[in-house]
Amino acid sequence: MIKKIPKVLIFGQSFNKNTGGGITLGNLFDGWPKDKIAVANIGHGMRDVDFSVCVNYYLLGKNEYKWMFPFNKLQRHFESGVITPNTNNVTENKISNQTGSVTLNTRKIFIEKVFFPFLHYMGFSPKMSKLILSSSFKTWLDRYQPDVIYVQVSNLEAINFVLELKAYLKKPVILHMMDDWPAVISSKGPLKNYWNNKIDKALKNLLSSCSLLMSISHAMTEEYQQRFGLKFTAFHNPINIENWLPFSKNNWKVDTNREFKILYTGRIGTANTDSIKKIAIAIDSLCAEGYNISLDIYSPNIDTEHAKGLKVFNGVNLKKIVPHHNIPALLPQYDLLVLPLDFDSKSIKFARLSMPTKASEFMISGTPILVFAPQQTALAKYAAKEKWAYVVTDTAEETIKNALKQLIKDESLRAVLGNRAKTLAAETEDAQIIRKNFKDAICSVCTFKKTDIINVY
Repeated sequence: MIKKIPKVLIFGQSFNKNTGGGITLGNLFDGWPKDKIAVANIGHGMRDVDFSVCVNYYLLGKNEYKWMFPFNKLQRHFESGVITPNTNNVTENKISNQTGSVTLNTRKIFIEKVFFPFLHYMGFSPKMSKLILSSSFKTWLDRYQPDVIYVQVSNLEAINFVLELKAYLKKPVILHMMDDWPAVISSKGPLKNYWNNKIDKALKNLLSSCSLLMSISHAMTEEYQQRFGLKFTAFHNPINIENWLPFSKNNWKVDTNREFKILYTGRIGTANTDSIKKIAIAIDSLCAEGYNISLDIYSPNIDTEHAKGLKVFNGVNLKKIVPHHNIPALLPQYDLLVLPLDFDSKSIKFARLSMPTKASEFMISGTPILVFAPQQTALAKYAAKEKWAYVVTDTAEETIKNALKQLIKDESLRAVLGNRAKTLAAETEDAQIIRKNFKDAICSVCTFKKTDIINVY
């Protein structure tokens, strides 16, 4: 009997090494045969794609991504079609600069900072654009002939597109939820109730049509079981233990004459901006009290307004993000890592059920972790329950400072936290085990017999 592995079509997330979603996807699918995996995604999601896991990419550009008039005159358009490892070019049709760069920049700022936010608030965003199955995309699909569709969605437009995709291909769909975006996608404006109901109805329609539902955390699985009455299976970012343990920290001593070095690495944006600032303020205050302490922030967002605002604080250093393959060696060079989430109601709704991609990587590094997050978040609950991090759920500056002071002074505490996190990560986040479970879950919805599926790991 010929053994067969299902061909997977991925929509909504590309493989890359610089976003949490791209890294998680790569770690889950690593080892899957390259000719059995393909990705379709919109232009903004196809920057810096990683070809080490997948080589078959289709960019959903101007042939599939349709903007209503007059918005089609204001948006930049991406060229549709296949992206290859040789070119890896995501081509945009730029807005023509007929009136000079100053005018163009002013126009761009107005459109992005004023015009579109206003339309979003008023409730017009879901009607401004849509994704369609173009003839060229259908040709690509017909040539590839997937056995199963794996999707990540975060808006009504994507939901409707997946339903069309399923109807065309007539293949099982697997939905993987990364965060609780349905709770916040339409939270403002005069039409928020209308769009909440519309999106809720469409999402439930998609959920009921899926053959398998995945979540990003056990907390999300439990919540969605109650909310939707459906079974979800949690799959978070796994780690290749053998790539991390050789670098993992084994000595937590900090000489009194040496700077106590703290690290945050990752994006500065939705659901963490304010908490990063609060930590920076605490660092600045401790520096003023004479503590030899610093916070290095490695982020792809160091040129944003929020990031630049952190430069005013003593002891805070902004650095360009390092390649992901250098992270295992980087993290143990520090004395403390921070995992921050914001405390405002919208951020809590958005991130409450999520688990940061970097959490498992921080844990296996052996470097002590400070979780600064609301107590109702999955992150804070998990860290507190399993005791793999020092958890702060109070935003008061003195509380943050006292936590940092204790971590600076107490070597035994740092050792206990580092060892516990490393041990737990090795037991629960091993990529070899998680990938097998992930593969088995995907194969379970295909029409192949179990004997037709070979182990690809």
